[in-house]
Amino acid sequence: MEQLSNITNFLSDPKGLLIAPAGHGKTYSIAQMVSSVEAEKPQLILTHTHAGIASLKKKFREQGILLKNTPLKPSADSFRDMC
Repeated sequence: MEQLSNITNFLSDPKGLLIAPAGHGKTYSIAQMVSSVEAEKPQLILTHTHAGIASLKKKFREQGILLKNTPLKPSADSFRDMC
């Protein structure tokens, strides 16, 4: 219950940043947050590695989360696309 409250508080801010060491539930938390946000609302998720992207995609598939407005790319690729 506390984790849901933390996610709700995190999502109530228009901007958020999730930083944690390996094994602290970032992928799980991101999946919970993505599934809690309106499908039409765009989201930006950045990770430094292709492995991070693969992990997120796997978690989203496992939880049945469909991504419409949330492209998943390593952050360097995302920044390069913006230029």
